[in-house]
Amino acid sequence: MQSLKRLKRTALGLVLLALISMAGSCTIGKSGDTTAEATSHPIQVGGSTIDQSTIVATRPTSISPLSFSAELSQYAAHPTARSRTVDEIYSRTATSGINLPPGYVAKRKEIIQMYQASGIDLSLDKEELRKLRPKKWSKSTPQPLNGSYAQPYSIDAPFYHKIPSKLPRVQLPIGYVQSGHISTLGSSGDGSDGFGIGLVISKATDPVRQLSLANGAYAKKGECPQHNPFKGYNSSTHIRNSANVRLGGSGEGVPYDSSDKTVIWLDSSDNTTVATWVSLPDCDRPDLGTKLGDWSGEAVTSKETLPNLGDQGGINAAAKSDLVALIRPGEAIDPNKPIPHALSGPVKNAWKAIVYPANNVDNSIDQNNRGLLGYGFLVQLDPNFDLTKIKLSLPARRILEAIQTYGWYMDDTGVRDFDIKGNFSGAEFAPFGGVDAVDAEILTVLKTQKLFVVPPLVKR
Repeated sequence: MQSLKRLKRTALGLVLLALISMAGSCTIGKSGDTTAEATSHPIQVGGSTIDQSTIVATRPTSISPLSFSAELSQYAAHPTARSRTVDEIYSRTATSGINLPPGYVAKRKEIIQMYQASGIDLSLDKEELRKLRPKKWSKSTPQPLNGSYAQPYSIDAPFYHKIPSKLPRVQLPIGYVQSGHISTLGSSGDGSDGFGIGLVISKATDPVRQLSLANGAYAKKGECPQHNPFKGYNSSTHIRNSANVRLGGSGEGVPYDSSDKTVIWLDSSDNTTVATWVSLPDCDRPDLGTKLGDWSGEAVTSKETLPNLGDQGGINAAAKSDLVALIRPGEAIDPNKPIPHALSGPVKNAWKAIVYPANNVDNSIDQNNRGLLGYGFLVQLDPNFDLTKIKLSLPARRILEAIQTYGWYMDDTGVRDFDIKGNFSGAEFAPFGGVDAVDAEILTVLKTQKLFVVPPLVKR
């Protein structure tokens, strides 16, 4: 009885009590863990109707078969996931004056309730979330920390873990995704859009150069950047000379587009990374304090040491790593093995909600708070959909397999519903009709099949 009294005090408690009264399928264990079968009955939470038919389970992730190491710190449940109601969390993540499309209010509340059942409060701010990040993890990596640095993050990085079938999940409306694209960064004219993310790997024998925060008024293509007076984000790292111009199928170099130009600078002498946005080569201008061979960016991240969890250090709005979920050269066209990690990218319409591994939002989110996917949300293609039953090109199949197995993380806002970040040349897709043709294959599946939002993959 005391357990039931405590349950009545929370929105989650109201959900569980409703399930008890309707189906008798909920059991409360000694530790407070819960299990619940999905039912087709709508339930009332804070005055709103939530359809339980798309909520598959409400078990904490501690019982799911995630193979985390003993070294990984546990991710604590948010106390406010129990103390705040669904309506409170909804209000804290909504923007006054923005009207959502029909059905989105109820769907947001359904998603909130699913996260609450997993101990997650979507309305926590970035400072609160950063304090909750795991402090310890394994230093082992899936592949060696050398060469192309194919998988340079800890084996505990959530991006490297398959989504367990028993996790709770909420289905997005069929057709929620209507547009999408895979970004590529090869040389101009090779089929790439130039918006991929560059990766420059340097050695101890390469020159030590400066990465400086640029003054945005001068950081334009073709102009000599002027450094920002604030030096707090400036970094020194080894940068090889050939990286200044090299682009192509290797995924090395600086993207040629005139806007984002995001680059990850990886120093193999100490396994550190720094990322820059609107990356520009410095000019040899002593009067501006710039030197040829150095680089500037309108944003420069703090230096991170590999291996880590990939939950920080990126240029993206979510502030997760950019490198950890990139499609790397050759991954999408490997006939022998699937892509071994999650993918990520921006959406057109976002939600002002944050969940691990994200810890930040766009500064302009209140102008664009119209979607069902928040920062760090993990989306999975229906695991019961048999991809072998439909005709797909090799890269389309590999990318859809990754979304189905490891998922896709929302990490920024952009111009389409479901973009995917790449670090390879568009020439890889030429034998399959080009990037646009592969985009179309993937979109056909994402438009017509079930997509689910699942909780973060954390140790409990």
